[in-house]
Amino acid sequence: MSDTTGTILAVDTGRLTLAAALMAAMAIVALVATGWRPRAKVTADPGRSRWPELEDARAVAVEELHTPTEQRTNWLKRMWSVVATTGLAVWVGAALATVVGFAAAWLVIHLTDMLRR
Repeated sequence: MSDTTGTILAVDTGRLTLAAALMAAMAIVALVATGWRPRAKVTADPGRSRWPELEDARAVAVEELHTPTEQRTNWLKRMWSVVATTGLAVWVGAALATVVGFAAAWLVIHLTDMLRR
């Protein structure tokens, strides 16, 4: 780290570790706090209704309907799907590996250069 004049400042690793631990703890607390919500009520209590005598009149009858089943997909389409998905996965994996490899190489070169100073 450096200040506005360009001189290098020393950082105590103990304080840096403590600050990182506190930031991680606060991030976990924030994630837990944003995920919390009260449970939703599944059903309404008919005893608390304004008009309990009309509760049965408001019920909606549900009717079961049978639908025709779908036909199986042609085997040629399924095989083409497998080939296309595999090719896409290999292509995206190669691109991602290239980017991660360049990032790792840059990081190693940059950190090694910082050690030589």
